[in-house]
Amino acid sequence: MDIIDLILKYKEAFLNGLYTTLTLCLWVWTLGIILGSIIGYFSIKKFSLSHKIAKILSSLLSGIPILVLLYWLYYPMQQFLGFEINPLIIAIVAFSLLNIFIVADIVRQSLMDLPEKFLLAGKITGLSKKTILYRIQLPLLIRSVLGPILIVQVTMLHNSIFASLINVDEIFRQIQRVNSMEYKPIELYSILAIFFMCISIPLNSLANYLKKKYSFKN
Repeated sequence: MDIIDLILKYKEAFLNGLYTTLTLCLWVWTLGIILGSIIGYFSIKKFSLSHKIAKILSSLLSGIPILVLLYWLYYPMQQFLGFEINPLIIAIVAFSLLNIFIVADIVRQSLMDLPEKFLLAGKITGLSKKTILYRIQLPLLIRSVLGPILIVQVTMLHNSIFASLINVDEIFRQIQRVNSMEYKPIELYSILAIFFMCISIPLNSLANYLKKKYSFKN
C-alpha cells in the first residue's frame, strides 16, 4: 500500500487530525502574537512593573520544558482544580503561554533597538507622540519583528506534535493510530513530514527574507 492509498483510505482521520492541529496552531499564533506584542510594548521601560513581571514570567517559562508544562497542566492542575479540562484547551494554554513571552521578548528587544534618529526626526518636525507612535514606531517595529516572530510560529507548529501526549487528536496522534493498524511507518511518517514541510518551508523562507531585509542591524 503506497502513500496515496493510505491517504485515500484514512483521509477522514487525517483531515480530523489536520483540523485539530491547525485549530491548535491558530489559537496559539493569535494569542501569542497579539498578547505578546502588547506585553512587549508596555514592558519596554526597564524599571516598570510590567517589565519586571514580564521578565520574571519569561525566565520561569523558558526554564520549563514544554513537555513538563503540558504534563503539569494536564495532571496536577486538573487534580488541584477538581474537574477535567479538554486536552486541546490545555495544549492551547501551554503553547500560548510560551509563545506570548517569546513574542514579548522579541517586541521589547526590537523597540530597544529602534534607531533613535527616526524618533528624533519626528520630534524635530513637531509631530505629536501619538503621531510618532503610529506613523514611525509601529511601522518600523512591525517590519523588524515580522521575520523573527514568523520563525517562532513555525517552532510552535513543530511543537504541536507534543499535544498528542496529553490525548489531543492532532495529526501526529492520528498518524500513530493508523500506523498501529497498518504498520507502514515509512509511508505514514513521510505523509507527516510532507505536511509539516508544506507549511514550514514557505514560512521559514518568508521569515528569513524579512529578517534580513528589515533588521535594524543591517
